[in-house]
Amino acid sequence: MIYLSIICVVLLISSIFLEIFLLVGVINRKNLYEEAEKHFSHSLSLDKDVIKNSSVYVIALPERKKYIENSLNTYGLKDSAILVDAILKKDLDPDILKKHDEFLDKDHNLTNLGEIACYLSHLKVMKKFLLDEKKKAIIFEDDITPCASTKLYQSQLHQLRKELTELENKGVLEQYDIIYLGNCWSNCLGSNFITQHLATNSESLCNHAYVINKKAAKIILDNSILLKTQIDLLIVDLIKKHKLKSLTLFPQIFSQNRNVTGTTLGIIPAPMLTCNSIINPHYFR
Repeated sequence: MIYLSIICVVLLISSIFLEIFLLVGVINRKNLYEEAEKHFSHSLSLDKDVIKNSSVYVIALPERKKYIENSLNTYGLKDSAILVDAILKKDLDPDILKKHDEFLDKDHNLTNLGEIACYLSHLKVMKKFLLDEKKKAIIFEDDITPCASTKLYQSQLHQLRKELTELENKGVLEQYDIIYLGNCWSNCLGSNFITQHLATNSESLCNHAYVINKKAAKIILDNSILLKTQIDLLIVDLIKKHKLKSLTLFPQIFSQNRNVTGTTLGIIPAPMLTCNSIINPHYFR
């Protein structure tokens, strides 16, 4: 009983220190962006100024169109964004999960129609993008929410543009096929930072906000003849097999607002674990 009490006390103290550590990270992150605000005099557009030569696509469910239009308007993307009707799970064949070797790989791990509809919606956008004249696509799901106020969001865009320009000047930016502007359940300790906030990370999940080039779109489509797993897991697998190269932005600019929008994936809405700034050794310099 005494040992159990000691363990409980140790766990309590550890959780308190963790909360303090996370709070310091949030404060430092806020201070960093507030300091950056002093050094820019105009607003940037994500698609025109930061991710150059890009189109913006948004996968939208009918019931979320008003929500996403308001979000896009707040952050200056409403006029340029192309809303793409999501594939609805109610329109799918209920027996689709049984159609091995016809639609699904025989070893697939997809468990419900929501996962399949989500996957197909991303493929629908990629097919449209391949017909687009732009070199890159910024793809959003309709439950995105920026992780900062409008002013701090602008600071993030200025910082991201600076770091992308740095990579472009070094001649290495075009090596990367995907840039995660949002992520979840990343392999935080496996992140290798190549700029202050951009890291190579082979296990960034969630596709609510990402940039993709035409090479990546073609490879993902070619590997989706038969569906085998969720689309974010497929992309991770392609990255691990060195068929695609990716960068992940820490801290993320966009997260998912599942508390408001809910989810159609057949899972319980819950906070998504993200690495944020606490794993970046450059962040507190």
